[in-house]
Amino acid sequence: MKNFIKPFAIASAVSLMTVASAGVVGAQSMQNDADGTMQVQQAQSKWKFDSNRHERRRHKDDKFRFHFGGFWYPQPYWLGYGLYAPYRITCGEGRAIVRDRGFNRVRTVECAGRTYTYLGRRHGDTFRVLVNSRRGRIIDVDKIS
Repeated sequence: MKNFIKPFAIASAVSLMTVASAGVVGAQSMQNDADGTMQVQQAQSKWKFDSNRHERRRHKDDKFRFHFGGFWYPQPYWLGYGLYAPYRITCGEGRAIVRDRGFNRVRTVECAGRTYTYLGRRHGDTFRVLVNSRRGRIIDVDKIS
């Protein structure tokens, strides 16, 4: 019985990911016409890059984290409206953001909830730094006595 559960779980996870990604990337559906012939309909994403509204780069960095069509974007615009794309920065990404803002010896205090808390040193003083877990922005910097 144990030998059956693991392959079944893997197969069901793969099929679930396939079904879920079909709506995002584009899907095909078959329909019967009035005369009984089968018609293939292709759902296309209507998202197009607009340089006045969107930014893109060839290389990934802290701001450009989403990859699509050979470019990196700061936000996943191509998902369309009505699709929820939960995204949080990782604890390590938050630590890198704090380090890139001029703090050294950055230590993690807490990586849960809406804000991540770090301790970092700058110019010999210790600071408590709060980072928004969804946007990756530094919310507050407090000097610790």
